[in-house]
Amino acid sequence: MLVTVEWDDNTHRIMLIRYRKGWTWADHTRARVDIDAMAASVPHVVDVIADVDGANQLPPGAALNQMTAALHAAPVNIGMIVVVGSSLIMRAVLQMVKTVTFNQVVSNIHFAKQVADARTFIQKQRSAV
Repeated sequence: MLVTVEWDDNTHRIMLIRYRKGWTWADHTRARVDIDAMAASVPHVVDVIADVDGANQLPPGAALNQMTAALHAAPVNIGMIVVVGSSLIMRAVLQMVKTVTFNQVVSNIHFAKQVADARTFIQKQRSAV
């Protein structure tokens, strides 16, 4: 699978989604089944690390529409989404999604260079609450 989903911690508070080189929107759509099921399996907020490092090229297709639809369909208990290793194009598309979409998930998109940085960011944000 070119998009994998797993828990990043034992408390099931952080989900790690890894995108591999060559992933497609169909791969992402299949992974959303796991994302939804995992988020539904816990009663608390789940933060997401989306690791696109090394596979940060967006697949062909309407990226803005695909990302907007995916973020609108996100489970209600998804908290922050920290995107790791994104290209400038991916960042630009996500910034556009943030300007045209008004929901909690979209407003909580952040960026990090490495997965370890994303974990630290989430931990700091959660401890500040």
